[in-house]
Amino acid sequence: MAEFLVSEATFRGVVVQAIMNDEVVGVAALNTETGEISPILVDSGHRREGIATGLVDILEDAGRRAGLRSIYASVPVDNQPSRELWCNLGYGEWMKYETWLGEDDDPTNS
Repeated sequence: MAEFLVSEATFRGVVVQAIMNDEVVGVAALNTETGEISPILVDSGHRREGIATGLVDILEDAGRRAGLRSIYASVPVDNQPSRELWCNLGYGEWMKYETWLGEDDDPTNS
C-alpha cells in the first residue's frame, strides 16, 4: 500500500508523491490557479494498483480547499490508459485539439 506525501509547490499548487518501500512510485501536481492536474506519473511496475486514483483523490481535496469549482487534465488522444483512468474517475471529455511540435509537423507550412 502506498503512502502519500503532500507538499505545497512554488507555482501556487500542490504536489503529491506516492511512496512504497521508501521509493517514489508516483507523482502528480495540481495548479491551484488554473485547476489543471499535470502530470500524473506512476512507475510502470506499480500501475493498476490504485496509485493514480489515490493521487487524484488527494489533489481533488486540495482543489476544493483552494476554492476550485472544477479541475481538468490534458491527455493525449492516443494515451488510452490515461483516458480510461479519467473516465473511471467520473471525468468527461471536454474538448479535443491538435498541436504541432515543430515546423516540419505543421501541415499549414507548405
